[in-house]
Amino acid sequence: MFYHLVTTPDSTQVVKRALEKANLTIVLTTRNSVIIVNIKDGSNDEIAFKKIISKISDHIVKSTPVKSYLNVEDVDLHESLRTNKCRFVFDVDSTLTQGDPGVLPPTIEHILNKMNEKGIRIYFATGRSMPDLNELIKKYPIEKHSIAENGGLILGFPPDNYHEFGKKTEPNKVLDYLQTKYQINEDMEQGERFTEVIFLKKDVTIAKIDEAIRKTKARISVHPSKNSFHISKHGINKGSAMLEVGKRLHWGNALVIAVGDADMDIPLFEKAGYSFAVGNASDGAKKAAKKVLNGKFDTGIAEIYGIIKNVA
Repeated sequence: MFYHLVTTPDSTQVVKRALEKANLTIVLTTRNSVIIVNIKDGSNDEIAFKKIISKISDHIVKSTPVKSYLNVEDVDLHESLRTNKCRFVFDVDSTLTQGDPGVLPPTIEHILNKMNEKGIRIYFATGRSMPDLNELIKKYPIEKHSIAENGGLILGFPPDNYHEFGKKTEPNKVLDYLQTKYQINEDMEQGERFTEVIFLKKDVTIAKIDEAIRKTKARISVHPSKNSFHISKHGINKGSAMLEVGKRLHWGNALVIAVGDADMDIPLFEKAGYSFAVGNASDGAKKAAKKVLNGKFDTGIAEIYGIIKNVA
């Protein structure tokens, strides 16, 4: 089984060295002064472990056995949920919503309110425009420092109440090429964009986009969603934007928990400490996530809330 240790501040390395000296297997040293030790069944490890813990008890806040079926990452997740040392970053469309126009159902509103009551900080990282995201921030208990345009914008920061990570200069090269050669226009129904150009999949193929990139030498990234291609300056994505938000807000040792459904959420999953893919997620998102939920859409989010309730 695993033992889950919480050390006193600045004592993690002292405890780690003592355990290593006793030849005990440390499988993870995490944020929040946590050490996970693997005690082999039927060995003398547990006796040695208890002797060490008694000698360095002044450095130990808590020592808890953890059932062996839990993954090590899950141990870290459960501890962050129990102590509220976490930040949830949710994608919106097809993660919290189902169908068009993508309205959040009452079940999601209830869960967000319950999470807020527990003191859990909630952020959105969405492909929606800034006006759309501002409306969500007004309506739901989420933080104003959320992410729009797939990482192109972060909201809630001075001097203009937002910060953008690049103009549309590079994406516009692709747009101009496709308009001129194929009469393909950007999708304006998803709102005016500061940092990206959007094409509907029914209007353009990825082959034509690749052709435009080669011909124009545009330095861009392509973020596919269920129905669209989002074109932004190279390097802009939800993951890089999330890191910038965390840096500006001094998230420190908080565990960032990302939840999403699409390939455009993969950079978010890669930069987060833990990640959930809802059951309706793309194959790429499922492969990138730490855990794939059984439930689709709001039933998947209900699964997450079940975990929160069980460890609180």
